[in-house]
Amino acid sequence: MKKRILLGVFAAFMVLSLAACGGGAESTANESTASTTQSSDQSQTEPQDAASADSQEEEVPKIEIGQATTIPDLCEFTVTSAGLKKEVVPPNPDNFYTYYAEKDGKTYVDVVINTKNLRTTARSADEFGSVKIYCSGGYEYDSFSTIEENGGSNFTYTNITNVDPLETGVIHYIAEIPNELTDDQSIGMIAKIKMLDNDYELTVR
Repeated sequence: MKKRILLGVFAAFMVLSLAACGGGAESTANESTASTTQSSDQSQTEPQDAASADSQEEEVPKIEIGQATTIPDLCEFTVTSAGLKKEVVPPNPDNFYTYYAEKDGKTYVDVVINTKNLRTTARSADEFGSVKIYCSGGYEYDSFSTIEENGGSNFTYTNITNVDPLETGVIHYIAEIPNELTDDQSIGMIAKIKMLDNDYELTVR
């Protein structure tokens, strides 16, 4: 009889021990799940913060007509004008000169940049910069460049013309834009200017 009582007590003790162990395992599993969830939340938050920081770093400086901008030891430049033209003519035309006239239903956007060479050697005028025109609606247009010569009496090619140290070249960046866009005054235009790998933005209209 005593043996049966002892066996019953021992069996009850084992049941209680197993129940206690099971509860401990469940608690550990819950803690592990919470830890995993917290780690997942952190991994989602950090990339967003990094993306926000990158966006701020990549903001392109806005410049205005008449504003001098210096890239140390390389160049100083000033956009002197930017607008729509049916003809692009040298400011002081000689008897014979090169000019650009409207054709094929297009209008020119002429961005004029005075570019001073701050380097100690002469540089080809086409090394300094480039311009792209962006219109509302996502339209994008490249430009070609030409440089004034002989006091603005004519134009010549930038790729055959040097700008000497501490001298200033007057360079025209000319883009051809369809009249469908230029005639609509509600369409905005932005000139994206790249000067020696530095980016800037100018509002044309």
